[in-house]
Amino acid sequence: LSFSRGERFGEGSITLVLSPATLGGSTVSVSAADGVLSVVVASESPETAELVSRSIPALDRALCARTRGRFRRISVSVKKGSADER
Repeated sequence: LSFSRGERFGEGSITLVLSPATLGGSTVSVSAADGVLSVVVASESPETAELVSRSIPALDRALCARTRGRFRRISVSVKKGSADER
């Protein structure tokens, strides 16, 4: 787990490494800067990437509801391939 906080409130980033073997190598990176909240899920497992891809609309709705307008844009994406590649 890594976290960096920006100079302004509401900016920074966090990366979670998910370790259950059934997920393959997977990470979730969340960053906030300039009014944009970005979530990138990277997975070595095609099945995990597909599952998360199908869940993007629900994740987007949940983030919008939870952040209540604090961000002008929310981006959720899935990266297939090595979770260590950035």
